[in-house]
Amino acid sequence: MDTSPKERRFWFLHLSTAVLLMFVIGTLLFVNICQRQTERESILKSFRTEGLEASEELIQLAMSSRNYGWPKTFYSTTYPLRDLFQEGTVRLTPTVLTSFNLIYDVVIAVVIVVAVLSTNEFLIRRREARRSPAP
Repeated sequence: MDTSPKERRFWFLHLSTAVLLMFVIGTLLFVNICQRQTERESILKSFRTEGLEASEELIQLAMSSRNYGWPKTFYSTTYPLRDLFQEGTVRLTPTVLTSFNLIYDVVIAVVIVVAVLSTNEFLIRRREARRSPAP
């Protein structure tokens, strides 16, 4: 019967690494899927606080956009704020899907996952190697 400790294969992961990766991947999905809404209404508010009157053209230019993606926005929808307060449906302008930014976001996510995986496994395996008795 062989009682010597077996070498762990490269592609086997520890349970703690799998749980950590679950949280990292969940966080990356969250920041990429949840929308970030940017309001350009602050321009109008700054005009009003300084005592300036906003023109009709400036009100029409006040837009709101919903952006998806981290660190770069790969999907964006823009619509006029003015249409939201009128009766009827909202006129959406064409959405923009940027393939390069989507690929960039996926590459960054893969790099983060691989960095967390390799760092955690390295630390765990180094600690296991210190505990095991030398032959």
